[in-house]
Amino acid sequence: MVKVEGWSYVYTPEERLRCAVYNYLWHKGLYITRGSKFGGDFLAYPGDPMRFHSHYIVEAIHRETPLTPIDIIYKGRLSTNVKKTYVLASITKEAEEAKETEEVFSFSWAGF
Repeated sequence: MVKVEGWSYVYTPEERLRCAVYNYLWHKGLYITRGSKFGGDFLAYPGDPMRFHSHYIVEAIHRETPLTPIDIIYKGRLSTNVKKTYVLASITKEAEEAKETEEVFSFSWAGF
C-alpha cells in the first residue's frame, strides 16, 4: 500500500458535491463514467457500459446556483440530440438533523 502524505480526499465544495452525487447514483444501481464529452459531470448507465448506452447526463450543481432559461434550453436540446435525459443533482442539508440529502431533477426536450 502506498501512503500519500498531505492529500485530502475531498478538498473543495465542488469535489464534495460530485462525490456525494456519485455515491447517490452508485447506490441507485447505476454505472457511472465521465460526462465531460456531453457537458456534464457524469454519464449514468442502467447496467454494464459495455452492454448499455448511457441514459443520463448528470451535472452536480449547488442548489443556490442560478439557472438561466438559456442554460435549461441548451442542456435540454443537447441531451435530446444525443438521446439522453439531462439530470441536475444537488445535496441539501436538513436543518433539524444536519443531515445531507440528495435532490435530483431531470428534464428532456419535447418536440411540438
